[in-house]
Amino acid sequence: QNFVSFHNDSLKLAQENDRVLSTVKSWLTSGEKPKSSSRLNRDLYTYYHSFERLSLKNDVLYRSWEQKSSEQSLHLACIPESLQKKVISAAHDIASSGHLGHPGRNGHSALIPLL
Repeated sequence: QNFVSFHNDSLKLAQENDRVLSTVKSWLTSGEKPKSSSRLNRDLYTYYHSFERLSLKNDVLYRSWEQKSSEQSLHLACIPESLQKKVISAAHDIASSGHLGHPGRNGHSALIPLL
């Protein structure tokens, strides 16, 4: 099986170099988001409205996702723009994501571990 994996340090650095994610990380570090979302671009607006679901673990930004089927919460790493094509390509190139079925969000998140 093909996996795409990132060491925490490389993901942390890529997030710090990402304009959107570095801004969001600064919100979390300070403990507050801007008072209004009216002047935020579309990407920051999305993070603004999910602020309560964001967390930092080892300086890596995560967003929690509630699974309705199992009542579990997944903590998904926020992928910087510079790595998005690589992650999407790797997740879709694996054998189990072909015409025999799509692993879905949960299946893809399991295929992209952080080391």
